[in-house]
Amino acid sequence: MRVGLYARVSTASGEQEVALEQQLDRLRAAGAGHKTVEFIDVASGTRDDRPKLKELLRACRAGQLDRVICTRLDRLSRSMAHGAELLTYFSAEDTPSLLALDDALDLATIGGRLVARMLINLAQAESERLSERVIHGRAYQRKHLIPLGPVAPYGYRFNAERTNYELNPETCEAARALVEEFLKDGQLRPLLRRAQHLPGRPWTSVAGMRGWLMNPTLAGFRVYGHDQPYRDANGLLKKRRLKNGEYREVVAEAHEPLITPLQHAKVRALLLQHADRKRSGLLPGYVRELTKLVLCSHCGRHMAYQHHVRLGPVYLRCMYFQCPAPRSNRIKVQTVKTAIWEKIKGQREQLLAYAMAHNGVKNGQLDEAVELEAQIRELESRQDPDLQEAILRKRMKLESVLQMHGHRLDLDTSVVEMRELLAKDEGWGLVAADPVASRALFVTFVEKVLVRDRAVEAVVLQQDACGAMRSLGLG
Repeated sequence: MRVGLYARVSTASGEQEVALEQQLDRLRAAGAGHKTVEFIDVASGTRDDRPKLKELLRACRAGQLDRVICTRLDRLSRSMAHGAELLTYFSAEDTPSLLALDDALDLATIGGRLVARMLINLAQAESERLSERVIHGRAYQRKHLIPLGPVAPYGYRFNAERTNYELNPETCEAARALVEEFLKDGQLRPLLRRAQHLPGRPWTSVAGMRGWLMNPTLAGFRVYGHDQPYRDANGLLKKRRLKNGEYREVVAEAHEPLITPLQHAKVRALLLQHADRKRSGLLPGYVRELTKLVLCSHCGRHMAYQHHVRLGPVYLRCMYFQCPAPRSNRIKVQTVKTAIWEKIKGQREQLLAYAMAHNGVKNGQLDEAVELEAQIRELESRQDPDLQEAILRKRMKLESVLQMHGHRLDLDTSVVEMRELLAKDEGWGLVAADPVASRALFVTFVEKVLVRDRAVEAVVLQQDACGAMRSLGLG
């Protein structure tokens, strides 16, 4: 007889690991003398998408198992709807028999199926009670501003009562140094390599370090709710993970800050700038001047670089598998660059005027950031709880201004230098021959390039450039 042994625990904690071993020991004893296959899940019983349970049911439908053994019925499911579905399936004549060791159920009889449904209802009620207790506990923690989570962010530790964060004297200085280093060069990977020598090795990936830098807790905020609840097409309540640094509830001045709110706003602006790859500079050894600038007109997706297998011309190709184009939409990189140069040269005077106007706008953004910072300091000095909402709004505006200002901070050639270079006829050739300078020019003046049926459909200049041209009477 071919027997499937199914075991499940909710979490991977030490206590649950012992419970799992106990389940497996009993299941192996029950399946002794038969050919057995083990299916083990570490997930809540309320979920019906557990991978090993799906694998078990596939094996049953394929006729690979004659019997399924579990310790209790709630190991299979704690949901009434899903549990009833499983009971209906295993009660059919052409399906494997189901044995629950603790429940002593015989699903071939009406009484056995009745008891099974009652047990499923009880398991669901217990699951709902547990969920209710967790919800009440977290509501209490929010009400009293108690931080959630088992581990404090790097640079902090829990106080003696575990009711708040406090600076960790062993790690807070190292944490501040990491933030200052990031603000200085804006690079995550060198920062991660340096962090590997810190005690405890707090991060193992760039994503983990990015999440730490984006966390408002570093600036003294208390944050709650990293998931956004929503209902799917079937009306079931589910959760969607928010982006790094986004929370449903943020409370200011909850504990001593590790860095100032202005530093945190600058960090977020740099990280958001990194996410916009079109605005980032070239890495050493890379000459992909058109990254995130060329779009497929058929589907609106960005086109990716593709090298010919025999080292022929470099192409840009739409890689979207659902693109409605009749065949793969691709174009030579050199063809796109030629079209951009023709467009830019045709509007040389307007672009030079835009460069002058844009430099003034950027300086104005810096002045606005300084003014916002002063306003935030003045509001915070009043220590009025009613002003917290206004302070949060001004901080968000400061972050937006810093992000806009930082769009071009990491380009190797500034707008002013570009203007002076293009004012001379020989400057065009120098820029075209330098990939870094070409990318700086494209990012400064070009919004996007549209490609349709292997040809350039349009070269669209920056919207702010067009606005500047109109205001100057040049558009």
